[in-house]
Amino acid sequence: MKLFKMKLINIFLIVLMLGVAVAIPCKAQKKAPIPVIFETDMGNDVDDGLALAMLFRYADQKKINFLGISNNKQSLSSLQFIDLMRRHYGYSQLPIATVQNGVEGEAEARSFARKVMDYREQGQLLYPSSIQKYSDVENAVHFYRRMLAKAKDTSVVIISVGFSTNLAELLESKADQYSKLNGLELVKRKVKFLSTMAGNFSAPRQKEFNVISDLAAARKVFNRWPTVVYVSPFEVGASVHFPATAIEDNLGYRGKQPLVTAYKAYITMPYNRETWDLTSVLFAVEKSAQYFKQSAPGKFVVDEQGYTQFKEDKKGKHYFLHTPGESQRTKIKNRFVELIMTAKSGATAPKSNIDIQGFLNPALKYRPLRIIHEHLDTTLIRNLKELGYGGVVTNVSYQDYLSSTQNWEKFRSDIAYAIDKLGLRIWIYDEKGYPSGAAGGIVLKDDPSAQALGLSVITKLVNKGEQLAIPFPHGHTRFLAAFAYPEAGYDTTTVVDLSKYTDAKGNLKWAAPKGKGNWKVQYFVQKPFYENTHATHNWFEQRKMVNLLEKKATDNFIKVTHEQYKHHVGDYFGKGIEAFFTDEPSLVGAHFLNSKPPVTPGVRDQPDFNIPTFPTLNWSESLLGEFKRRRGYDLYTKLPYLVQGQSATAFKVRIDYYQTLMELVAECYFKPLEEFAANNNVASSGHLLLEEDLFYHPIFEGSLMEMYKHMQFPGIDLLTAYPLVAKRWGVTTAKFASSVANTYGKNQVMSEISNAFDSNDAGIKGQMAAVGIQFAYGVDLFNSYYRHDKMSVEENKQFTNYIGRVAYLMDQGKRQPQVGVYYPIESIWAKTLIPLSIGREHFDKEALLLSDNFTELGLALIDQHIDFNYVDREKLPEPGKEIKKLIIPKLGVLQKEQLDHLIRLADRGLKLYFQNTEILLLNGNAFEQETVYLKEKFGAYNNVIFLDNVTQIAAQISAGMDPGYRIEAGTENIVALAKSGKAAEVYLFVNAADKAQDLKVNFKKTDKRLMVWDPVSGMVIPGNTRSTGNGAVLELHLDKWQTLLVTIDK
Repeated sequence: MKLFKMKLINIFLIVLMLGVAVAIPCKAQKKAPIPVIFETDMGNDVDDGLALAMLFRYADQKKINFLGISNNKQSLSSLQFIDLMRRHYGYSQLPIATVQNGVEGEAEARSFARKVMDYREQGQLLYPSSIQKYSDVENAVHFYRRMLAKAKDTSVVIISVGFSTNLAELLESKADQYSKLNGLELVKRKVKFLSTMAGNFSAPRQKEFNVISDLAAARKVFNRWPTVVYVSPFEVGASVHFPATAIEDNLGYRGKQPLVTAYKAYITMPYNRETWDLTSVLFAVEKSAQYFKQSAPGKFVVDEQGYTQFKEDKKGKHYFLHTPGESQRTKIKNRFVELIMTAKSGATAPKSNIDIQGFLNPALKYRPLRIIHEHLDTTLIRNLKELGYGGVVTNVSYQDYLSSTQNWEKFRSDIAYAIDKLGLRIWIYDEKGYPSGAAGGIVLKDDPSAQALGLSVITKLVNKGEQLAIPFPHGHTRFLAAFAYPEAGYDTTTVVDLSKYTDAKGNLKWAAPKGKGNWKVQYFVQKPFYENTHATHNWFEQRKMVNLLEKKATDNFIKVTHEQYKHHVGDYFGKGIEAFFTDEPSLVGAHFLNSKPPVTPGVRDQPDFNIPTFPTLNWSESLLGEFKRRRGYDLYTKLPYLVQGQSATAFKVRIDYYQTLMELVAECYFKPLEEFAANNNVASSGHLLLEEDLFYHPIFEGSLMEMYKHMQFPGIDLLTAYPLVAKRWGVTTAKFASSVANTYGKNQVMSEISNAFDSNDAGIKGQMAAVGIQFAYGVDLFNSYYRHDKMSVEENKQFTNYIGRVAYLMDQGKRQPQVGVYYPIESIWAKTLIPLSIGREHFDKEALLLSDNFTELGLALIDQHIDFNYVDREKLPEPGKEIKKLIIPKLGVLQKEQLDHLIRLADRGLKLYFQNTEILLLNGNAFEQETVYLKEKFGAYNNVIFLDNVTQIAAQISAGMDPGYRIEAGTENIVALAKSGKAAEVYLFVNAADKAQDLKVNFKKTDKRLMVWDPVSGMVIPGNTRSTGNGAVLELHLDKWQTLLVTIDK
């Protein structure tokens, strides 16, 4: 019989999506309460307890006249638990009856009923019972006949969710003092219908616990029962789960709650339990088509082995409930939680100034987009919508890229179907693979001169009097310059220009002077910047990159890409097509030695890996002229300062060089894309390369924040599902993008998400938590590379619902950061020497120190739950009216103009926090420097603080702030964000830790309605707070990687 042991036997065979909680209640019924008798096998499974709680609530709301409870298994523990429940819910006089000589059930009752009755605190039984023996309750058949005899004809509804002995014996009962009718006649006259949880219509066929455990009685009941019978089979209740989060919130009660104790005792928490018995209760009382669709009439047949089947028969009185669809499951779950969690006396569903239905079923605009590059068709598009995605990021087919009329027609047809038929959102991916800008190679095919260039630097030490020969290196194209200078350091007064010592092919031969000291020689030579770079080491294709320092490449890119999309689907721009997605455009920056991708990329342009690798600068044919025009002096003779040097001149030259790169990349690439988008009613978005660490910013785009300013939707990628990794990576890249969006009034921040960098799968919970952390960092729009076809239907829906629900709630408010953190890109520029490759060992140690300190400062602020914006040089004079405190992280240098801005801010009363106590000051346009003692410079200001330790800075700032909430000490890695809206304050809490945590959140506002929202289950419940002298404390339990939100109505 072990095969049929409890309903639990099938739990591991069914993988079903968690539903949601809380729905708008049905309108109050004016009909007389329905007389109900509950027939239960209490103690086998905790769903009986949940079903009984529903009936008590229906009785509270006057929807039923609760006649009594009949227990259909032989168990004193079960009777005691039923007694405990009736007393807890205020129905101590409600009749209880028990089976005689029924199925033995005391052993099964140990699963929770006995545990609850034996539960002790401080040695005392917490839940005593007035029932000590079977004779303390009425015989079930005697009870039924007594109740039915005095009931109106065809009025009583019997809900049976267990064994069948009581009902079978009722049918066989004889006339007695209550009625002259025999049992069959009495049931036929008095019972309106029987609603029962029984049977299993799954394929392959399976036996169901309630039936097989009391088979002879079950066969008798279904063969002889004279009234209509509604059957809720196993698969109906298995499709809807009661959320553990409701139990963790103590069902909204203060103090001990016996049903909560029972649920926790039944199976190790957390678990979401199937709702078999609850479905029979819900149907019996409400019979609403919004919850269940019923079958045609027929006959429910139980064979001799216990298998069940349904045979349609127009004259039949039996009906079964169909397994509900997704929308029905949502409504059913809503109703269950609403009933079980609401207070007594006809309470309604939880209320909030924020629309709960908008949260439960978020609109498409809040849902993630799925990135699909190839093989998109209408079937896949429809499937994605059914899985809960809000649309697609896609492109015309990579086959015959941008040139096939058939492909364009197919693309337009798919886009039209997605937008016109399904109302989905579309983003256009602007490249064949990545990095963007090449149009799959078409741009360079049309104009090879648009290829990215590098300026290689060969450095040699030469002893005095020795001969030096540097042959023109293979794979390079043009000699530019060569300089010799004393080994002690570069100085334009002692430099020797070696250009005249080169031949027509660029070969250098030079004899070092025989005088004092040795010499250093630097030989600068141009090359196509391709081999051993991101262009050959990306995950898609080995393909030459365009030069983002010259606009001609971008103009052609837009012509062959964006303008063609405009020609073919431009009528959908702004009418379904929302944005263009540009993927990792960058300067070539550095070599990727020892950094091969995990997959072998395709090959469009065959690399020549015999080309020698040297430290290489980003370059263009026009760069020297652009530099002189913008900076006012000639870079040519100062090229060696880009290679080495710690003088004022070296720092200034490097700052000016990387500022020039920044300006050119913005003007030549990102601004044209921005302008095309603005002129065509779409947005420009996407993300850049290696955004996480500041020391990469100079070589790949100059300044990350500057590029975000030219995106309508600044974007990032974050390719991990591990929350702690997401927390670290996102504190720079995500906060940079959201800072620009917040500062410049941009509507949304996008993230490309996947787990591409994870060696192990973190699962759906990790995926959701990693996204939740990005929400806390200000991201609100997600484009997903997660393989929907590698996730179950339930996981897809859980994932898309989670993102949609969090996005919906976060959209109800605006960030209000009061803290600014200066983006010290000028110091990184000053300390950036040409790296040979992207490994940390190739970068200046001080640049690494400044970069790492910046990241640690951001994490320290996050750990103190402080929202902040990064502020760059453009906004330093006016960091924002909301910014009350500005942190100046560790700097390598400070320009005089910036120091003047900081002094003015201090004069205005802005609170400044410096990590440096002294700094090397670069004086304006002159190549001069001096050491400035900041502590002395700002000594007269009470609003200027000097602290080196990032943790101390964050703690002191937190202590002096009034954010409206505080998380009490004792937790770690809780990432939080507060937003303020017209309707409510919204708070997001994400547990990034690898363990469950209990939070105590102190909210300043105490007199307004506070609600807790679970984006996974969809449950919305009133927060159970306790008042303190400083406000109200809400206790939240967050499982490992769980997200909860809190709202406080205004």
